[in-house]
Amino acid sequence: MKVLAFGLGLFLVSVLLQIAVLRIHIPRRQMTFLFNVFVVVLILGISANFVLPFLGVVSAPGALSIPESIHVVLFFVSMLLAYLLAYSAVEADSPSLLITMTIYRAGSEGIEEGQLMKSLDMDRFFESRVTRLIEDRMIEKSDGRYRVAPKGRMAMNIVVGYRRLMGGSTELG
Repeated sequence: MKVLAFGLGLFLVSVLLQIAVLRIHIPRRQMTFLFNVFVVVLILGISANFVLPFLGVVSAPGALSIPESIHVVLFFVSMLLAYLLAYSAVEADSPSLLITMTIYRAGSEGIEEGQLMKSLDMDRFFESRVTRLIEDRMIEKSDGRYRVAPKGRMAMNIVVGYRRLMGGSTELG
């Protein structure tokens, strides 16, 4: 129970800190910012678990043991990865979100197919995604041409390798 409480506590602190900072200023590379916030909170939390009992601030029986701390780290990292995945879906425009929002705004009457297609600004979606990929250093642009950056190449190798491992198609799109 201590592991769950400690891990959830650190996670909650991370989320609240992230929300507080994002209300003041939105960083260009939000995913990197989120990752850094969560990792710093994890490191400080685990460190405090060992330092505070040593200083006599917290009683030693209340502190986590080394195996419990490892479990907290594993739990926290799992929660972080799930959160980053969910955050990326909410934070950025996606075709599914644009379509659903357009239909939602049409109200109970709905929207005709032709009007839906006309109202969707897919150029805006693709432009924002390309900009995000450049900011995240997945692709780079030089001389008017886009190229896969080393970080993007590594990500693609992981995706293709995973698909190959699972017996799926290695073709994307």
